[in-house]
Amino acid sequence: MGDTGKIARKLFDAVVSGDVATIQSLQAEDIVVHAPGKNQLSGTRKGMAEVGANLAKMDSLTGGTLKRELHDITTSDTHAVVLARITAQRGGKSFSYNSAVLLDIRDGKV
Repeated sequence: MGDTGKIARKLFDAVVSGDVATIQSLQAEDIVVHAPGKNQLSGTRKGMAEVGANLAKMDSLTGGTLKRELHDITTSDTHAVVLARITAQRGGKSFSYNSAVLLDIRDGKV
């Protein structure tokens, strides 16, 4: 696994474990995250504060039941795609879906 893969894996592991310091150390100050859909978590988040708040909201909305299981990471020199299985419960209902997250990695930062 090249550098982009190692960075992607380190970020994924930090998100799963809630390691905010590591997450922030891997994010560029001008990070932008686009989340598709029409729900409370959808939209564009800019900067570490907004991105961090959205990650925290995911956990809050699911009452701590949110689980992320890594399936694979594929990379190029400047990008990584993280494939994962997401499961959670909310409002008495369980849900599960596959996720693909595209990371643009420059100078060791996402």
